[in-house]
Amino acid sequence: MQRPVSSPATSSCSTTPSQRKKRPRGRLSLVVSALNPAAARVRLAPPPLAAGALLSVGAPLAVLAVALAFAAARLTVQDSWLALVSGREVAEHGLPTLDHLTVLGGGHTWIDQQWLAGLLLYGAARVGGVGLALSLCTLAILVAFGIAAAVANRRGASPASILVFLALAVAAAPWGLQPRAQALALPLFVVVLALLVEDPRGERHRTLLVLPVLCLWANVHGSVVVGAALVFAYALRTRALRYLLAPLTVAASPYAPHLPAYYRLMLVDPPFGRYISEWSRTTPSPFTAAFFVLAAVAAVLAIRRRGQLGLFDHIALVLTLAVALEAIRGIIWFALAALALLPAIATRRQGTAFEGRATAVFAAAAIAVVVIALSLTAARPARAYELSFPAGLADVVRDGAGAHELVLANEATSDWLLWRVPELRGRLAYDVRFEVLTRAEVTRLFAWRNFAPGWRRVADPYAVVVDDPAHIRGLVATGRWRRVLAGSQIAVAERIRHAR
Repeated sequence: MQRPVSSPATSSCSTTPSQRKKRPRGRLSLVVSALNPAAARVRLAPPPLAAGALLSVGAPLAVLAVALAFAAARLTVQDSWLALVSGREVAEHGLPTLDHLTVLGGGHTWIDQQWLAGLLLYGAARVGGVGLALSLCTLAILVAFGIAAAVANRRGASPASILVFLALAVAAAPWGLQPRAQALALPLFVVVLALLVEDPRGERHRTLLVLPVLCLWANVHGSVVVGAALVFAYALRTRALRYLLAPLTVAASPYAPHLPAYYRLMLVDPPFGRYISEWSRTTPSPFTAAFFVLAAVAAVLAIRRRGQLGLFDHIALVLTLAVALEAIRGIIWFALAALALLPAIATRRQGTAFEGRATAVFAAAAIAVVVIALSLTAARPARAYELSFPAGLADVVRDGAGAHELVLANEATSDWLLWRVPELRGRLAYDVRFEVLTRAEVTRLFAWRNFAPGWRRVADPYAVVVDDPAHIRGLVATGRWRRVLAGSQIAVAERIRHAR
């Protein structure tokens, strides 16, 4: 006799409530419901290494990796070259306490707070060239975004929600993708955030790992103050007194005695703050539009679905938002926090995830794309990342400066010149480390930059000037300088002998 087959609707809906209660339950469900009845109603997140979860995180990262590989040359900036130069300085001369790289900063105190990041990047450049150093930064960026996306996935975010917020985070802080010392600090921030938000009551022993992570971060980048503030707020929230040690980790550096003055200079009233856009306050503009969109989305979600965010989640978002509003350079921390915490509460349909046999294949393909993109970045020759500098610029400056002459180069070229022409050490006017200069020196340099009255006198002590074509034309017009190299954005003038 043929057994009657009930329809799916009948088989799923015809049972009575009492029959449903008698259905066997898994051991994990019984344990969870016994310990916390409310937790039994929460959907358990997929295992962190499940193919679906891996694809949810890996697919957006693969897209980001390809974009970073194509944009690597444009993303390479003066801070990228500074990291290499400072790393070489530490490797060859030890930890600096005084500046020996520039003329104006010569003999001034130099706190190379991010010495470890520079040393790591210089070591990578020695082993595999500039491309490997930049690839290491790209890897750190991808790891940071990957961990943030994994946190979102474990909290129940859908793949689409993760993708949208990752795109918003990238658009809100594109300068956060630049290969420089800060890039190595990004995964440290996300590790700290992940440990804290996954232990909202401060009960897990592994959460204590935030303290050694902060100690490491204190030698990688000055943004460790953001992580320390986050952990300190966590200590107040959970009343776990051991985390009150977080501010002390900022001083876990060979520069510990000098750090109070350093952070006061850099955070309270930097002499260069009003001259450099990245250090200025974040105000509405086309440049910051994506950030304010992300901030608005975060505010709406945090208000409308506040019951889905824990108290510390709110604290983390508010604190990083305050950092982002304080200065443009701080937006990246809010962007990463938003990527970790918001996609789950923006997910309308729980349980939406990649499934099926092809999921593992696509996840492996995403990982392969990331590896290939990193390999391409590492394999490119150094010249591929120097496209903003005219061909022959280093040789022209080397020949013009000879063995003893001084060179005035703007902040866009100075650290690259120090990297390419090491013998300019101590003979270059200044570089992007404006913190080693006095306020008067910073003011004078920006008077030169803005063509203030008497601006040409800044060039008097120098035999070679490397700057934009407008400054070079102004010098040549005096009859005491001649142009020796002309580019669309960079030109070089050499003083005519006996024309001082």
